[in-house]
Amino acid sequence: MHELRNTLATWLAAHPEGRLAVALSGGMDSMVLLHALGRCSEARGRGLRALHVDHGLHGDSRRWARYCRSFTDSLKVPIRVMRVAVDVRSEGVEAGARHARYAALARVLVRGEWLLTAQHAEDQAETLLLKLMRGADLAGLAGMHRERALGRGRLARPLLNLPRAALHAYALEQGLSWILDPSNSDPRYERGYLRSEILPRLKDRWPAAVAALCRSASYLHMERTRLDTEISSALVTCAIEQPPALNLTRLLALSEPLRPRLLLAWLGRLGWTAPTLGQLGELLDQIAHASPQRHPSLHWSGRSLRRHGDRLYAVADACGLPVDWSTRWDLRRPLILPRRCVSPARGCRAASFRRAHARAANESVCPDGCKAAASSTRCSRWACRRGSAVACHFCGTVRI
Repeated sequence: MHELRNTLATWLAAHPEGRLAVALSGGMDSMVLLHALGRCSEARGRGLRALHVDHGLHGDSRRWARYCRSFTDSLKVPIRVMRVAVDVRSEGVEAGARHARYAALARVLVRGEWLLTAQHAEDQAETLLLKLMRGADLAGLAGMHRERALGRGRLARPLLNLPRAALHAYALEQGLSWILDPSNSDPRYERGYLRSEILPRLKDRWPAAVAALCRSASYLHMERTRLDTEISSALVTCAIEQPPALNLTRLLALSEPLRPRLLLAWLGRLGWTAPTLGQLGELLDQIAHASPQRHPSLHWSGRSLRRHGDRLYAVADACGLPVDWSTRWDLRRPLILPRRCVSPARGCRAASFRRAHARAANESVCPDGCKAAASSTRCSRWACRRGSAVACHFCGTVRI
């Protein structure tokens, strides 16, 4: 019990600013965290409150929400209950519930507020095992973040070094009761399978298995932090803001293992979901060995990376053209494309060009003279901005 209180006191001393909120599920871990903070005058003085997310996935979920409210009333801690809709078809139950939960929590955090969650060492060990089974890269194998940005505030996991036994001992000592969600140990779900079937066997064979797994995650986290620092420094010299691009000479001068990771970080800064590191590495290999006349590209989910000259551009594909579509273009008039494709707006300097034959998977021409071979059936040259401006993603020309 003292170990838990000392851990929280240490965290509070290291983070003296900002309001505090606890993500309260009603399970043992979050009940212990809120109860311990509720006994702390410093935490109460920083506007301590609870946030409960009702996923609506269990028939008793509304009763669980009422139970959480009753518990916070007994502690005289305010609570906010949020009900969310979980998309179980596209991501599955576990991932869908997690994304819906964190999205709801992010929306209600005030500026500078800390959201504290009660994950402990066993949770970290489970996360590392899950990531290993999925073939995760260094970022995944580093496990859960101890702290990260979330909405207008930050998320923290102050109990990540503590074993579950420390939280259980506190709960018994304080006479706490909690909700048992059957899905937490349901072997049909990946984490439930690890929790109920795999981790107990590992601990039977290797009693220090959880501590060893958490130690490995900690080492990997330190390595990831070092790598992130190196990538941030490299991005300062490689990245070009408008239009979003990377200087290829500087990018290819980096060590080979660093290049795809820098690409991944850059796409993350643009707010894009990214392809795999393997796909990025293959693109970079093609770029490094392609002649200047070739334009290697990578396409995924309506996005693409395209080389033109000494730059690698991030392009939001405007639309897809039918493979057999073609038309003659009178350069004195706007080009009308099918399926709401975007064409150069009135006022661009197209009058000086010869008749353009626009066809998918063929060459297209920018009003300022740059050329790029389209390697897919997408309308890749122009992208609409705010409905009226049009930009060439290869040379940066923008016409309004």
